[in-house]
Amino acid sequence: MKTLFVTLITSLLFHAAAISQSSEVLTNKSITSLTSAGMSKKVILSKIQSSKCNFTTDTDALIALKKSGVDQDVIDAMVDKMSGTATKTETTTTTKEDDSKSTTTTTSSDVTVDAGIIAELKKQGSGIYYVDDKNTLTEVEPTVFSQQKSGSNYWASYWTWGFAKSKKVMSVSGGSANIQFKKARPTFYFYFDPENKSLNSQAQGWMASATSPNEFLMIKFNTKVKNARAVTTASSNAYESAAGIDDEFKHEFKFKKVEKGIYQVYFEEDLESGEYGFMYAGASATNGVSSPKVYDYGVKSK
Repeated sequence: MKTLFVTLITSLLFHAAAISQSSEVLTNKSITSLTSAGMSKKVILSKIQSSKCNFTTDTDALIALKKSGVDQDVIDAMVDKMSGTATKTETTTTTKEDDSKSTTTTTSSDVTVDAGIIAELKKQGSGIYYVDDKNTLTEVEPTVFSQQKSGSNYWASYWTWGFAKSKKVMSVSGGSANIQFKKARPTFYFYFDPENKSLNSQAQGWMASATSPNEFLMIKFNTKVKNARAVTTASSNAYESAAGIDDEFKHEFKFKKVEKGIYQVYFEEDLESGEYGFMYAGASATNGVSSPKVYDYGVKSK
């Protein structure tokens, strides 16, 4: 009888633990807590794979995770979990009938990229690239913002009791970028390589290290400025202030992970003709960074 009672209690406790585990939902706080407790990367990755998750993976959240010491592989797994992208990379080989040469394609989830592009990316090193009509990989060289200006109108502020806003504007020299696309949906590849930090290091400070396209903004420049392309980076009045790229200059983009450190960046809708660029989101908010980089290009689709 006593043995039966012990067995029953043990069974109840086991089922209670199983129910508790199945109902657990991992959040960003869960991951930072596990990291702070010294849990191994393997254990955390296993929990992410087997648990229900409700991660926040916007730019600020990813930066916060990085500052909290969360391993990059864990952050990648969190992003993949929320985007529904499998981290496993499969390889298939097909043979062309005309020249009998084998072409290997690397696939992650629904992302398909010619293996030759992956190999060329790794050969060229960290950076942002695009593939032209001839299937040639070309790097997008960064440009540095050359000017910052602050503008305010004393009388406008005076007559509106301080409600009129002053603005800070950053500009890039030249009315157009060197790279111009004729198609309205160019495709880019971001290659992050910690050993070659040209793309990873985007701003001053040891914490200002980029590891995903999710940490970048895509901006559309104001081209009405003479011989320059500009964006508003801050605005303020006597009652409120806002820092960072103004929302009117931001443009949406999508990305998919191809393999560790390599992402395909694309657009679901046609881009309007204009001047654009990718910019590290933390650069304008990092102290001491007066001239952040922008990977600029133009679209002339009409």
